[in-house]
Amino acid sequence: MRGNYTRFGFDAMSKEFDTLREEVNARIQKQQEITNFAIAIGAGFVALSKLFIDGTQPWASSNLEMLFPALSIIFSSFALMTLDHEVNIANIYQYFDTELGPRMQRLIGEIKEPIWQWNQKRATWQNHSGVTNGFYYVMSWAKYTITLLPSIGLDIKYWQVYKFEGSAWERGLFIASVALIAIVLFTAAFVALQYQSMGKLNGSRSLR
Repeated sequence: MRGNYTRFGFDAMSKEFDTLREEVNARIQKQQEITNFAIAIGAGFVALSKLFIDGTQPWASSNLEMLFPALSIIFSSFALMTLDHEVNIANIYQYFDTELGPRMQRLIGEIKEPIWQWNQKRATWQNHSGVTNGFYYVMSWAKYTITLLPSIGLDIKYWQVYKFEGSAWERGLFIASVALIAIVLFTAAFVALQYQSMGKLNGSRSLR
């Protein structure tokens, strides 16, 4: 009976592990799709600008510049969507580290060597304090430069042209776009702390 229970528990937790891994992979794929979509929109906007803004149609330039805050909100929203997947991936890591992994270890306690040690090593190498940690954060931020930098750049350009001289709804849209950038930055800091804490977890492991 004990053997059957152990086997059933092992199969159930192995299936849960596989399910979590599939979710992580799916969320990583969704992040890439969001980045690709942001690139497509950015390229389309640049092409549209070159098509209509040639110095002979000032009305086109003005009308496009009025759209900058709205475009900034779109790019910031892409960044938040990417961060939503990122924080869910971090939560999966933490669940695996603190609950699923230890349960599996207890179930097969007769095996003396600890199992699933990759995340412990990865967290030690990447999620730590020190100069070299900066390189990992720069690389991890690469996918956000596609969305966050255009968002910031569009607001700066709009401010240079209009400041607060636009209509009330344009000013409101600009304020909203700036506020959303701040939300993205605070959210990114929160997600970074989630990963930073993984380097301090006992028995930290990874699905990647």
